Amino acid sequence: MKYNRKQTSWLMGLTTALLIALLLPSVTLAAGGPPPDRGNAASGQMGTIGTLDEATEAALVEALEEEYGALALYQGIIADFGEVAPFVAIARSEQQHVNALLRLFSRYELTAPAAPAFDTLPSFDTLEAACEAGVAAEIADAALYDTLLESVSAPNVVRVFTRLQAASLEQHLPAFEACASGEPYVGEGPATQTMAMNQGQNRPAELNALGEQLQQGLRNLMRNAGEALCGR
Repeated sequence: MKYNRKQTSWLMGLTTALLIALLLPSVTLAAGGPPPDRGNAASGQMGTIGTLDEATEAALVEALEEEYGALALYQGIIADFGEVAPFVAIARSEQQHVNALLRLFSRYELTAPAAPAFDTLPSFDTLEAACEAGVAAEIADAALYDTLLESVSAPNVVRVFTRLQAASLEQHLPAFEACASGEPYVGEGPATQTMAMNQGQNRPAELNALGEQLQQGLRNLMRNAGEALCGR
């Protein structure tokens, strides 16, 4: 088939437009621009806006309250001991956990509970003792997500919960364990979730009991803070 000059010019223009459309995302990435939808995927905000069942909504609230409690605990330790490792980095990570959960509340147009004002937080005589509390808190945190995941079906909520649990087991927990033993923690190794859970099962019963007591104490503090706010 032969094309006249006008047809050839039109085809070249169409080809150029297609090439630009195909190459533009790569050029944007090379220039440091964000890939499409990566932010949503990272925060669990994929898919269209839908509705959540009551069990999933309740799980979101419980997860957020747990992260609020952990963040408050670590910030309180920083207030007592100063900008010490590993609490500074882990407190920053806990804030990211809170933000990830708040994005889910926003995604589903749900009202998220506000962070309560904790009037009383546990205090510790030594940094090692504080790190032992961190170990217990992360074990309790991971166990809670195991329970919550049983009642959650929304894929993006499951994805966020799983990611937050993995951060607790593979990053926060080893850092607190090293601190509690007086050893420096180097890096955030690729410890598997199964290994971390097995380690948790082999810990002394008194440490697991401390985790349960700490978790219950934080929940009591949050309940008291909520009652105080409602009574105003």
